[in-house]
Amino acid sequence: MFRETDFGIMTAITTPDPDDPDAPRPSYQQDPWHYSIARMVDACTSVGALPFYGPYGDIKDVEGCETQFRAAFLLGCVGAWSLHPVQIDIAKKVFSPDPDEVAFARKVIEAIPDGAGVHKITPAFGLSPATYLGVLGMTGMTAYFGLLDVGRLQPGETVLVSGAAGAVGTTVGQIAKIKGARVIGVAGGFEKCSKLIDLGFDAVVDYKRGDLGQQL
Repeated sequence: MFRETDFGIMTAITTPDPDDPDAPRPSYQQDPWHYSIARMVDACTSVGALPFYGPYGDIKDVEGCETQFRAAFLLGCVGAWSLHPVQIDIAKKVFSPDPDEVAFARKVIEAIPDGAGVHKITPAFGLSPATYLGVLGMTGMTAYFGLLDVGRLQPGETVLVSGAAGAVGTTVGQIAKIKGARVIGVAGGFEKCSKLIDLGFDAVVDYKRGDLGQQL
């Protein structure tokens, strides 16, 4: 049985200012229905039915209507039925994307691998599994192959690393030092530049100072 403590108070959702519809609102409609909509979409697709979203109650709030239609579209709905003619154009706009957008989306989907060749990583040398998301993952691979295979770094060369305080940049700098290069890092602010010196960079350029040419 419900008790008083099982309920809470929520602030009423404000409507757009009739004198200034574009003015920001203190609150907006965002119903916590994502889970239920997603489950209904799953149920429809499992039996071959097309999932359509229902109407948006506040006919005057076209901005809120488009926002919620877009959320429904992203959750898998293919269309919406409406209470008012003004919502028909909104539904057409949301659920009938530009052909170029559809073509691009298909290209992205086709590029997604099917999982073939994926294998579970067994951490070695006492390393954390998280290491394989960083220096032993995409970050490290980008730095290593970009510097050595693409850049073909040679000992004694000078390497200028842009964005040197980032994940890839710091890795590039350290690999370059191991390979016998002189490394200059470009970063923004004293704290980041100091970090690069601690990592072994030979020199740093603080782009926030503005005199890049003189620093270089």
